[in-house]
Amino acid sequence: MAKCGKEILSEREGTAQLQRYIEALDPASVKLNDFSLKEWMQFAYTFAQHINYFNTLNHEVPSANWQDFFIKDANLEDFLNLVDDGKVVTPHLALFVSFIKLLEFSKKRFNKLTKRHLDFYYRRILQIEKLPATPDKVHMIFELAKNVVDEKIARETELDGGKDAAGLKRIYKTTEELVANKSTVSTLMSVYNDHTNSK
Repeated sequence: MAKCGKEILSEREGTAQLQRYIEALDPASVKLNDFSLKEWMQFAYTFAQHINYFNTLNHEVPSANWQDFFIKDANLEDFLNLVDDGKVVTPHLALFVSFIKLLEFSKKRFNKLTKRHLDFYYRRILQIEKLPATPDKVHMIFELAKNVVDEKIARETELDGGKDAAGLKRIYKTTEELVANKSTVSTLMSVYNDHTNSK
């Protein structure tokens, strides 16, 4: 038998629908390529030790590797500050940084691959159609001026909802006619039945 005593009562704010959304289901939560410029520089320096360097005197026996052409991790922060400030850097590193910056365009497209795959799966394989766009809904509280007893508010009265995240103005409309007055809720009461002490 289920317990329905005082122990089930707890204060909590509740969870909104957006808070119940599982972030792992968002295709943007996993980046297929999320390397930054610093990480690319670290990768290049580490990988360069595996690439043989041949000088002009002997093309058969490697004389070193390519690590000297890149920045060590200890000096990397100083180098990145030079890049951010637009200072002069050596030509070969300037070309490498330019390449990484241009790689950002393909990186953004590549990271959308998961979403495109899901869209294809839902639309073509499962043949699920997207729901049509629905307008936002809000609950409004009207407060009358001091000298006004009641006021009629017509259906489809436009209400200013401020601006959204994109800076566009939001306009809401009332769905039905109503009369706003000064009636208020004086008290809120509830009944709690304590099963343990009931006789």
